[in-house]
Amino acid sequence: MKVRSWTNGNTLSRSFLCLILLSLAFASTGLANIVNVSVTCPAQSLAATIAALNPADTNTVTVSGSCTENVVISGFPYLIVKGPATLNQPAQGLALNIQNSSQISIQNVTFTGPSAGNTSPLANVSNSPTVSFNNCLFMNSAGMGLQVNSSGVGLDGGLVMTNAWQGIVVTGVSSFVMGWDVNAPVTVLNNGTAGPNYDGIAVGQGGTLSMGPYVQVIGNSGNGITLAGATASACCGVAIPVGSSGAMAPGPQIAANKGWGIYAGNYSSVTLVGNISGPPTVIISNNVQGGMVVDGSWAGLFYGVAVGNNGYSTQTNPTGGIYVSENGVLDIQGGTIENNTGPGILASQGSAVTLCCGETITGNTESGIYIDVNASAYFPNEGGPANSIKGNAPTDLTCDAGGLAAADKSYDPGIGKKSCPNYYQVPPRKKAK
Repeated sequence: MKVRSWTNGNTLSRSFLCLILLSLAFASTGLANIVNVSVTCPAQSLAATIAALNPADTNTVTVSGSCTENVVISGFPYLIVKGPATLNQPAQGLALNIQNSSQISIQNVTFTGPSAGNTSPLANVSNSPTVSFNNCLFMNSAGMGLQVNSSGVGLDGGLVMTNAWQGIVVTGVSSFVMGWDVNAPVTVLNNGTAGPNYDGIAVGQGGTLSMGPYVQVIGNSGNGITLAGATASACCGVAIPVGSSGAMAPGPQIAANKGWGIYAGNYSSVTLVGNISGPPTVIISNNVQGGMVVDGSWAGLFYGVAVGNNGYSTQTNPTGGIYVSENGVLDIQGGTIENNTGPGILASQGSAVTLCCGETITGNTESGIYIDVNASAYFPNEGGPANSIKGNAPTDLTCDAGGLAAADKSYDPGIGKKSCPNYYQVPPRKKAK
């Protein structure tokens, strides 16, 4: 068989054929023009500039000054908007609305609200899988600071503060990730200025909240974090040492909120993981109503998690550190629950608490652990360090007549004073092979 030559004058040259093939390849991959534009507000319009861009291009918009307008990002597969700049919310609508887009990065922008009247969120993200805010502020809204719906959003280096309603609201099947960059901490501060019961962060059915070590949720008028059928995790990155000493910076901290630190309801799931050794690094403290509620939900607190100084002395029947109710489940291993007003742990209404290995519960004003009717506590022998459940008033373990507590045989769960008619030593549970 003869091979036809590509070098004679009647055929395409090799180089020209390669150019055609390369052109087709670039077209098929969707590679587009790289476009960089600058906007100076208020002389120019950020909204009009973005509206004039070709979404098929790789666009970067650098904005400066103070813009007061409704900015819409819709249908972009890639876009960077970077300041420093201020985006003021106009009298109606949002300052920024991101929808049906991906790979959107908003950098060094301050979002501010009008003095009154417009209760729309400062910024909204909907139906957009990959959106990041870096070094952004959301402040002084007459409504919410940031709303996320059916999207994936990351926040590193941010301040969400003094918004009239919630600081951050996550709805739909969304994921919200924040506070994993040591150089870019996130603070959710003093939201709910319109009145009580507005949370710092609220996550609805199907939502997921992931908090790294560099997060503070402080001083909000309602709960620090409310979960309703949602999943939340907070971690100090035990495998990510900082500095030559290998010690992690403390965090996240959920503190000084006027409601609960964390309220988990409607079949939510909460996982808090701190340092295996050293001082506590997930801290729930000084929240007015109490540290944490596990209402018909599951919560796991592992290693360096501290729940302390929550509740206040004039409460009627204070619930103290952690309140587990409505068939909720609480698993604890290591950490501290101390100096709360009320019980360290209060379990009621069919709830179950499992506490193992190295937990310190002390200084609480109404029992270290209080097991109410139809609830139970179990102290398994997992071979770890001993608990220290001592120094609480009036006892360290209290059970109502229908409350039940049990510990593995030949295992001292580290409980001091007991007032528990239904306290048993039971055969150790078999470990799964």
